[in-house]
Amino acid sequence: VYCPGALSAEPMVTGQVLVSASAPNPFRDQVALNFTLPTASDVKVEVYAADGRLVSTIADAQRMEAGRHSLVWRLPAGTPSGMYFYKVRANGQEATGKLTRID
Repeated sequence: VYCPGALSAEPMVTGQVLVSASAPNPFRDQVALNFTLPTASDVKVEVYAADGRLVSTIADAQRMEAGRHSLVWRLPAGTPSGMYFYKVRANGQEATGKLTRID
């Protein structure tokens, strides 16, 4: 579920992993990836380029408690401008957010 500019970071549907607006977006060198977990989970967060290529793994089976979370993606030098997507996986669910990198 993608919720751009959500007014609340609380889950809109009980029991679902949700992403909320990343900040800043568009961004230059780093961006906060925001999401909410309904229960404690082992979480995987990955960033993909618009062509589907995996660019970065931010968290890999990292244990997180239920509630709101924010992870920062710091881009390596030379990361091109463009559209990116981040995927949050937890408890057999997936949620995806959209990011735009500018120079």
